[in-house]
Amino acid sequence: MATEFHWHEDETDKKDRPTGRFAPVVPPLESPRRRWPRWVGLALLFLASIAIGVGGAVWFLSQRGLSAARADLEAVLRTEAQALARGDQELYRSLQDAESAQQLTEFFERVQGDMFLRAADQVDAEQTLRIAHLELLEDRAWAEVAFTRNGVPYRRMQFYRLSEGRWRRTLPDPRFWGEVRNRKTTHFLFIYHEREEGIINALAPWAEETYRRILSDFQAPAWNGAIIIEFRTEEAGRAIDLVNFRFALPSPFLLGYRADGRLDGLLRSSIAYDLALVGAVSRTGLFSRQARYRNNWLMLNAVVQREVERLVPDGMADAEAKAEQLRQAVRHGEILPLRAFWPPFDLRSARDFNLALIQAQSLLDYAEEVAGDAAVPALLLALGQQKPWDDALLYAFNVEAARFEAGWLAWLQARYGPTP
Repeated sequence: MATEFHWHEDETDKKDRPTGRFAPVVPPLESPRRRWPRWVGLALLFLASIAIGVGGAVWFLSQRGLSAARADLEAVLRTEAQALARGDQELYRSLQDAESAQQLTEFFERVQGDMFLRAADQVDAEQTLRIAHLELLEDRAWAEVAFTRNGVPYRRMQFYRLSEGRWRRTLPDPRFWGEVRNRKTTHFLFIYHEREEGIINALAPWAEETYRRILSDFQAPAWNGAIIIEFRTEEAGRAIDLVNFRFALPSPFLLGYRADGRLDGLLRSSIAYDLALVGAVSRTGLFSRQARYRNNWLMLNAVVQREVERLVPDGMADAEAKAEQLRQAVRHGEILPLRAFWPPFDLRSARDFNLALIQAQSLLDYAEEVAGDAAVPALLLALGQQKPWDDALLYAFNVEAARFEAGWLAWLQARYGPTP
């Protein structure tokens, strides 16, 4: 609808108004207020252009600085990799932050063990490390390093400090992690940081399912409290408390996590080991009432490690390498007698222990073949009663020790001995 305007002229106004065809046309006066917005607009536009120019320059310089820092840090990464590959500890240490050198060395030992013994396990050989994402905060850099492990793309966080114009490896920055959080599930209490939320989302249901399977495999009762799993970032060490069932491990952001979001095999192996210990201890009754276990830790470890390898076949264990060790032991007459798997032990080196552990696991494989799924739970009960080796075998498998040993040796020969 059109708007109608109604005008009313006062008679007085008519008298004073000029008339006639040449009456002057007086243009309407423009109030100064009408010009005000135009000048303001021009001024604002001018200031905005300056701000955009300055902001663009700042952005350009910041990106240039970020690009330069990325190039410098990737050069440091290459030097670190070369030092590890050559075993050059002096060069590697020279790339670390001098202010926290001792703490950093201890940190690496807690997180990764001996860097030079485990370097081959951390990344695939002959690859170029690169920085997938970089954040700069004053003199600190958070570098998300991309690498591959067994052909799978991984990421890992590494932290650096700018010192005397050079980037040096330093301790994790507390600002990276965010707040500490707790998550309670049916059997667990997870203690972690805001940054690790996504990993916990995947880990929590997997841990519940894995624990239920372990309890079934070992025929063990569930722990009546919460099993505590904690991700550590500063005092980042592996810790196992079998009295309170509290387990701590380094954050996956420090050890490496899969770029596709799936749970890493090493992480699952670590958690499965802890849970298998819980199941085995619950079955044996060991550590109840804070009693210390002084009996057969070797057989207990064999039971736990074997369960982990079955639960996480893509984890830390190399099944073919273990089979080859057994073949070599059979070929060279290095199969230990069964009594060697019970105390008192005569294992004088890491190699002796590793060989004994692999052979003890083969004993469990044989026992399960001849006695069924109840074999391992029965042996755990025997370990809990701290029986000597021959009584433990009779109790668990209802067969005399000498007869069981003869059957096991024949089984080893058939499976791992030379082919006729």
